[in-house]
Amino acid sequence: MILSRTSALRCLLSALPGLALAAQAPEGWNRLEELGSGLPAGAAWFGAGLWTADRHGAPAPLVDSLGMGNGYIGGGVSAEAGASLGRWSFAIQGLANTDTQGRSHFTIMRSHALYRHGGWTAGFEQEPLVWGYGLTGGYLLGEAARPVPKLRVETPYWHLSLGKWSLGEWGLQWFTGRLENGRSIPENSQMPLSIARDLERNGDPQSPFFSGWRTQARSLNGKVEFYLNWTVLWGGTRNGVSMTQGYNLGEYLTAITGTKDVLAESGVDFNDPNHPQAAPVNRATSSTNFDVGMRFRADWLARLTTSKKAWLYVSRGSKGVLLQWKVLARRPYHYTGKELTSIRKATTSLRWFRIWDRKDSYYLPNLIAGNDTVGILLEWPGVRLGIEHHNTANSPDISYRSFVNSSYPSGFYTHGDPLGEAMGGEANSNIARLELDLGPRLSSTTWLIAGVRPFRDDKDLWAALHPGVTPEADAFQQIQQDIAWKVDKATTLRAGAAWQRHDAAGWIPGAARNGFRYFAELGFRWTR
Repeated sequence: MILSRTSALRCLLSALPGLALAAQAPEGWNRLEELGSGLPAGAAWFGAGLWTADRHGAPAPLVDSLGMGNGYIGGGVSAEAGASLGRWSFAIQGLANTDTQGRSHFTIMRSHALYRHGGWTAGFEQEPLVWGYGLTGGYLLGEAARPVPKLRVETPYWHLSLGKWSLGEWGLQWFTGRLENGRSIPENSQMPLSIARDLERNGDPQSPFFSGWRTQARSLNGKVEFYLNWTVLWGGTRNGVSMTQGYNLGEYLTAITGTKDVLAESGVDFNDPNHPQAAPVNRATSSTNFDVGMRFRADWLARLTTSKKAWLYVSRGSKGVLLQWKVLARRPYHYTGKELTSIRKATTSLRWFRIWDRKDSYYLPNLIAGNDTVGILLEWPGVRLGIEHHNTANSPDISYRSFVNSSYPSGFYTHGDPLGEAMGGEANSNIARLELDLGPRLSSTTWLIAGVRPFRDDKDLWAALHPGVTPEADAFQQIQQDIAWKVDKATTLRAGAAWQRHDAAGWIPGAARNGFRYFAELGFRWTR
């Protein structure tokens, strides 16, 4: 069978050993595939390869290297094997290497044992999982870090309706896994001095559990998509003591679901007629991230740009989410009036973003520190272009910081790399991504990123290290280039490199620095 260029490239990309692809991308774009995807059903396969990765200078995170060149550096060999047995599929990939200090290591990078039937997927996996539409990875789950071992369940899509009104098709995902012991401060942390102080005072929970819930929907034949994601860090051991020691059932459930903020209002004094302040419902400790997004086909934009297809997307995430439904239920008429008054004032004053940024709604979830992403995707034959504005920078006037909190200082990172989008927190970025089909066996992906990292560390700690110096926002520019080449039926080559320039590295005025990272992998795979 002769494949079209696009189909051939998709087969090439899915067959690359260890290759992480852009997830949740529309059909025709590079898409996330698990290890061994694209091989014939019922086939057993094995492979081997060579790889190298390193980093130099200031941070320059690779977007989709699965940690290679980011937190995972060195060079060595790889081996992999897998089989598809009816409804079951199995695969494993290990990397043996010598790091830059000459120490030898063996690491399971990817693996899975999955059962599929009737649209259901369930099993154990250590595969890249992306939740979100971002060009540098999903807000909560991306491809810059090595995959986390986890148990995951995904349902089929079910059609829902309300009378004669179709509500589209809806599905669910859930996972739970565990992060590493010996966690480290992220290289691109927005507050390294504050985190180091917290670690010295209180320690850092080791091997915390990492769980996530996802609701996903699609309608109008896939032209409109929606998701709601929720990820939680909980449990672990700090200074030799379990974080869940002494928990009752309610506290376990609060920690596991990450709803300590959502349930906080149940402990307030309802005698306050104005705006009751939140209070913890119990002793549960966790760290929660939230993300909601929508993407839809824009045929008018396709006509305007003479592209084959076009999409628009928007998402909003937050470190903290509060609900005030119990307050509303206590005095529904009073707080409904306050809700309508707030909306009326925002509408009549034409300050629409006051509605978007509200933190005092009694009917809707309140995102304490909203992080916004907006973007467009355009597709021409052999060419795909994405343009995006992405902001994870929170206001200095609030205590919430993106992806970290005082209970889990190392935050939503693994081996120092962000679990979500590659730039981590906090940054205000403009991003372009260009994919080119250079031939039936060759594909290129380029990222251009320009952004600013505001200063969010403790001013007193920073001043003690830099007396007489005022911290300055660090403007940065990055370019990353990846190439994927299928040399022949059994051999593939993939390489990538990223360079980033910092105008004020470490938030020191005038401290211009450059960072460089790369990875390369040559793989061989055979089927039988």
